[in-house]
Amino acid sequence: MINPIWSAYSFFTLYANIDDYQATFINQPSNTLDKYILAKTHQLVTNVTEYMDKYDLPGATNEIRGFIDALNNWYIRRSRDRFWSPAKPIHDRDKQDAYDTLFTVLHALCKLSAPFLPMVSEEIFKGLTRELSVHEDDWPLPQEFRSDSHLVETMDLVRNVVSAALRLREDAGLRVRLPLQSITIASSDIGDITDFEFLIQDEINVKTVIYTDDLAAYGNFSLKPNGKVLGPRLGSDVQNVFRAAKTGDWERLNDGRVKINDYVLESHEFELNLVANEGTTATSLPGDKAVVVLDIELTDSLLKEGKARDAVRAIQEARKEMNLILTDRIHLNIVATGETTEAIKSYSDYICDQVLGKSLTFNEADEDLEVFTGSIDGEEIGIQIRVG
Repeated sequence: MINPIWSAYSFFTLYANIDDYQATFINQPSNTLDKYILAKTHQLVTNVTEYMDKYDLPGATNEIRGFIDALNNWYIRRSRDRFWSPAKPIHDRDKQDAYDTLFTVLHALCKLSAPFLPMVSEEIFKGLTRELSVHEDDWPLPQEFRSDSHLVETMDLVRNVVSAALRLREDAGLRVRLPLQSITIASSDIGDITDFEFLIQDEINVKTVIYTDDLAAYGNFSLKPNGKVLGPRLGSDVQNVFRAAKTGDWERLNDGRVKINDYVLESHEFELNLVANEGTTATSLPGDKAVVVLDIELTDSLLKEGKARDAVRAIQEARKEMNLILTDRIHLNIVATGETTEAIKSYSDYICDQVLGKSLTFNEADEDLEVFTGSIDGEEIGIQIRVG
């Protein structure tokens, strides 16, 4: 847990110092991501306190570890542009809320992790508050943070959809910077996930999200009878139950039980697992709530956009090698072949916006400038940068 929690703190201090902003506690932000992470903090405080009261240290640390993953890999990553945006002055309300929310969360996280990371928590706590010691402060209370279990459940489902889709991308050998046409989410109960469609599109890098309740078109449930429980009750007939389960000769009842052969199985006598159909770029979600399916067919337009995103990444790496500060604006020259040049030209405004570029030229090498190399869809390009 040390590196992830320190990473979150370092991110906060980096941008807060740039903006010279002194964060304060917040409880009623307007941004949905802020509401989510604060509501998740409410759950964290509740659960960790319960585990600690039972002396269940592994349970407490697992809760903290899972929370830090949501904090770093979802909240901070999704909120990065709110902290760093040249168009947003420090008195911008949304920017202040982002700082205040992260400060509030880190403050509570220090207290909860203090029994497990005493020195790291102490260092972060003093950096945040200038107070004496985290070990002398009060344990956080759940009521200090607004509760919204519905928002947490919905956003966590969005995170599961994104994680599943990214695994499908990886399995198909498709880099995230390469846009795809669509993702299909098949579920009998999609809930309010449609409210966060824009997050799914952006995270997975797809143009369209398709929803369907026709779960059978993309997956099916596999029945696994519990032999240890059923054996004493059914005797030799348990083998017939296993055979029927394997062939799919069973049905789910409205009350959650399963009818198979002449028997009705209670919920503790079997497991149901949602399995995506074979031969598709699809997978089921944790909890068997849905199947997600990626459309991996690539068009010329998608390939061009993917190259533009590769160019942004390569230029950002070159900026890093030059040790440029975050606010440095640059003039760019790209050395590339015809197809790659055309792809970058098509997205020149987007590229300049992403890398703080003031101008972008092609194949006009300047002998006085260093040439950095980058990769665009496997092709090597040259990058020259002039600050100013």
